[in-house]
Amino acid sequence: MRRLIAALLLSLCATLIPACGRDAPVEARPPLWRVSDGDTTVWLLASIHMLPPGTRWHGPAVAKAIGESQTLMLEIPPGNPSQASAVFLKVARASGLPPVAERLRPEMRALLPEAAANAGAEMRTLDGLKNWGTALVLAAGDARQSGARAEEGVEAALTRSFRQLHKPIGAFETLGGQFAIFDSLSPADQAHLLANAVADAAAPDIGYHAAFSAWAAGDTAALQKAADSLFTGAPGLKSALLTDRNARWSRWIEQRMQRPGTVLVAVGAGHLAGPDGLPARLAAQGYSVKRVQ
Repeated sequence: MRRLIAALLLSLCATLIPACGRDAPVEARPPLWRVSDGDTTVWLLASIHMLPPGTRWHGPAVAKAIGESQTLMLEIPPGNPSQASAVFLKVARASGLPPVAERLRPEMRALLPEAAANAGAEMRTLDGLKNWGTALVLAAGDARQSGARAEEGVEAALTRSFRQLHKPIGAFETLGGQFAIFDSLSPADQAHLLANAVADAAAPDIGYHAAFSAWAAGDTAALQKAADSLFTGAPGLKSALLTDRNARWSRWIEQRMQRPGTVLVAVGAGHLAGPDGLPARLAAQGYSVKRVQ
């Protein structure tokens, strides 16, 4: 497995892509950690933003985390998908852009028609988007090709559960803030992101499918390896999308550990793997961090 775009990028633009068929239900055991310091517990659950219908990931350990937690923390607040799509298009569209094909290296250009077709994306839509926006659309389309839907994702399911239990839901970032991160990427990093998205969308068994398989198996080594591959040769991209955000989120968790209670944190799987992941960062700060699933 080469890349992990589907596990790191947003699925907010998924409403631009039509849904596809579904595979047979999958039994998943996503990575889950328990961070504690005596009177405070923070559960860390690796999320996939889009899942195929019927994916069963609510095992006993996850159910325990949901039941014990007074608060849910997500990457961004729950919202209306159509509103998210409108915000995305407002930021990601730009006039006067050259066609996407002209923005790719020749070897990537040859993959573009297949990538767009596999993602169910129209070229006229892609041509009007900045490189990062095109990458997100292709990543979401790659997931859709595997039968995944945002409404079946981990965040959507957790939101429904916590609302039914009348428990508060918070977020580390805002919708606009996340899009601003992508929009602030350098031209070189955007080009790198786009090339990876085209390669993944042209080979669906490598992109979302591989990320989903690693998540479902709880294979953090595979998740880390794929993330490292995505960021090879692009340190600025890694800082913007992974390490800087993980640093901010870990500081929030450290501050929250100063007050008693239990919180469930659910963020993209790529944010929890490896030495830059939240579990490793918190363990380095002296907290008890135990992998429970």
